[in-house]
Amino acid sequence: MRTFFPFFLLLFLSARLSAQAPGSSFKNPIVVSNPDSVQFFEHQYITITGPVVSTKEFMQADGVIGYLNLFKPYPDNAFDITIFRKSMGFFTPLEQFQDKRVRITGKVSSFVQKKTGKRRYSIRLTKPKQVEILER
Repeated sequence: MRTFFPFFLLLFLSARLSAQAPGSSFKNPIVVSNPDSVQFFEHQYITITGPVVSTKEFMQADGVIGYLNLFKPYPDNAFDITIFRKSMGFFTPLEQFQDKRVRITGKVSSFVQKKTGKRRYSIRLTKPKQVEILER
């Protein structure tokens, strides 16, 4: 019993600390200014502001998928903004974002790209309130 007590005490304290640790949320996102640092915020909500340098729509088997590329065009960008078929109606035409400065808020996710095998990062847009077009 004595050898297990420190282990359980440590487990209990770490659970308490992690429960109290502040996390990000849509209402309280982490503000990120460097696009290359997005990878360090996987599974967290961030807000990032920058220029949309390109937009793209791809026809997939289950419908159209849209992409907004901030700062640099694909594949040179650090991450992309993804809009799946169910949400495209909120954001079309994508050209409305071209060459505009936008503020994006969303959760960072990652995936392994099939062609290259490299890990890519993305923010998925599902609601119009995630995007704000800013004045130049």
